[in-house]
Amino acid sequence: MLEGIMLLYQVVFEKSNGKRTGVAGIVLPESEEKVLAIEKGDAIALPFGVVTWWYNKEDTKLVVLLMGDTSKAHKSGEFTNFFLTGSDRIFTGFTTEFESRAWDLDENVVKALVGKQPGNGIVQLHGNFKMPEPKKEHREEVGLGADLVWLDGSAMCPPGFSCDTALQVTYIIRGSGRLQVVVVDGHRVLETTVKAGNLLIVPRFFVVSKIAAPDGMEWFSIITTPK
Repeated sequence: MLEGIMLLYQVVFEKSNGKRTGVAGIVLPESEEKVLAIEKGDAIALPFGVVTWWYNKEDTKLVVLLMGDTSKAHKSGEFTNFFLTGSDRIFTGFTTEFESRAWDLDENVVKALVGKQPGNGIVQLHGNFKMPEPKKEHREEVGLGADLVWLDGSAMCPPGFSCDTALQVTYIIRGSGRLQVVVVDGHRVLETTVKAGNLLIVPRFFVVSKIAAPDGMEWFSIITTPK
């Protein structure tokens, strides 16, 4: 669980041959758990304090990029993970009496759920363990301000800016290129080369323009609101 952060997860599969998929589980308050099939290039928007789990069912590496506003996080400026179970995690601090009443479960079941999960973060599942299956109806658009852009080799994205948002966060997915950022008084504050893996944050009213290298350039941007 991540508290106080509006997150956008960018999903990337490394060294994949053909279509590779993983699974993401999203537990929203007062709502049914949503289970989604995820593949390379997917983006998932998540509200504050949502509980998630991620499952890689393939033999290739799964990389999940976290992008979000941390100004109201538990530790300002940092992503903070709140693990529910495992060694020294949230539910290990409550007594089985409290948890059994909260979950309406027998105390022995609670002990098994909480006490027999010593792993932290990434764990290896046993071969006979069945994960929930994705549901097509759970893949819905959420209306987050975002865009995915591909520039052909040497093509240009003309100067542009946002006047009704706080920040524009851009992640370079593949390729490379040149970038310039200019403020309203005409002063160029940044001129640099960007490549796959770079993350850029452009403030409101800052004008940005990009020119792709001969191999082209692709990026994904999300837009935050002043609130």
